[in-house]
This record gives sequence, structure tokens and C-alpha cells, in this order.
Amino acid sequence: MTQNMKKGKASDIIVVHHKQTKNRRDLSLRIIITEEMRFRQRVVKYAIKHNNNARAARKYHTSRQQVQRWRKRYDGDVRSLALKSRRPRYHPNQHTKEELDLIKHKETF
Repeated sequence: MTQNMKKGKASDIIVVHHKQTKNRRDLSLRIIITEEMRFRQRVVKYAIKHNNNARAARKYHTSRQQVQRWRKRYDGDVRSLALKSRRPRYHPNQHTKEELDLIKHKETF
């Protein structure tokens, strides 16, 4: 156990496991429930109980807007409060499929 974990500063962790299926490779995600996610759940439950995001934000030392975002995402399961990927899905200057094929072909020589 590291010193950071003893202090309760667990970071959000997403673990990716590969599993082999019949003829193709399937990627399954397993989310580890962290202290940060449990904290978010406590904040959301408090805000729901008192029907007041600002009150929950003051009590748990976070912003009202953040509590509002967590409440919007919360579906009753702590896993819904996990961090989401920030990777962009599209970039205007990204290579086309044809360009990627040319790059791969050039690398083989």
C-alpha cells in the first residue's frame, strides 16, 4: 500500500482487459470503484436527499456546477460517476483512410 493510498487520495482507475471470443477479439472494460467515485456518490445522494445542489457543494467543498453535472450523470450506480474519456472522436486535420494505408504501406519497405 502506497503512502498516497493511506492518506485516501485514490485516483480514478480504468482497467482494460482483453478477452478472446470465438473468431474475433473483444474488448471489455471493467471499472474499478475508487474513493473518488464513492465521494461523488455521497455528494449526489446528499444533494438528492435535500434537493439542493448548493447546500451539498458547500458541505463537501466542491462547486454547485460540479454537483449538478454529477447529478445529471448519476443513474443510481456508482459506476456512472466514473471518469469519461476526453479523447476527441474527430479532428479536422486527421489523416484519411487512404492516407493511413499509404503510410502503413511505406513503413513495410
